[in-house]
Amino acid sequence: MRQENKLDKVLLYGQRATLLPSRALEAFREDGTKSENQPKRLRTARFAIFSSRPIEHALGVRWLRLLFTLIICCFFPLDLLRLADLGSAGRIAPFRHYKFTTLETRGGTAADALPGISEFGLLEYTGDLYSCRASAMQGANFTQLTEEGNGAVLLMSLREKGTRWYDSWFLVTRRELGSQALDPVKFKLEASDDLVSWVTVGSSTWEQLDLKIVMTGRAAETPLERGAVMEMDMRLSWAIVLGQGFAILVFNGSAFLLAILGNLGYHRWATSAFEWGFAVQVLLQLARALSHALSLDLVTNEAAHAFFR
Repeated sequence: MRQENKLDKVLLYGQRATLLPSRALEAFREDGTKSENQPKRLRTARFAIFSSRPIEHALGVRWLRLLFTLIICCFFPLDLLRLADLGSAGRIAPFRHYKFTTLETRGGTAADALPGISEFGLLEYTGDLYSCRASAMQGANFTQLTEEGNGAVLLMSLREKGTRWYDSWFLVTRRELGSQALDPVKFKLEASDDLVSWVTVGSSTWEQLDLKIVMTGRAAETPLERGAVMEMDMRLSWAIVLGQGFAILVFNGSAFLLAILGNLGYHRWATSAFEWGFAVQVLLQLARALSHALSLDLVTNEAAHAFFR
């Protein structure tokens, strides 16, 4: 009996020597690694930066955590404002008057007495594969003008200002045979409400940079066919929206969650949330690259030829 008691004591001692440290470490890991539970040596910036888990340990350093929170609180609202403009990027705002100006013709000269096109107008996306003329164009008045320094321009005055943004715009080449030399290759579209202050809303070429449209005004490939329709769709492509728009939202959202959980003391959970956000961002970048490879972009940097109903 006494021998069994001695054996039980040996087993109990062995259990304490092997299981209690591991259980303590497991409890320390599962409690979120709060900063008050961390040893003092883990709360220095030097140790955090050069450790194997720099993000988790950096959140245990108070001044680093507060600095990161301040940066996120400053930049996160700005990024949200940028994302709020995604719906209107590349689209044309409603105005009362629009004018088309030819900057250079196919023959290499500036427009003189003729604007070089038959007509131009605004398009609305109907939800299928086609675009249609904007309803605000009904009853529009077209006038040919000559401006000093710009040459011939074609002015379109709507009966009343529209209430919605337009998805794209178009032009129609001249219908006369042999008039290809008069076709515009460099041109711009401007808009105004008072015929005094004009805003450039379209161009012969453009670029999509950082969720914005930049008018470049280079020579476009105007069709040689007479009476051909040329559509300028400047809306952001799905690749840009996925790779930059939603990627920014995911990154900033995970960083904001990292700051919140970090200040609450749950550093391990904060690190996991940031890692998942980074993984989703990588997937979005892969989707962006795949859309380029499969030519799924809905917008090109050059003017695209399209016919509408």
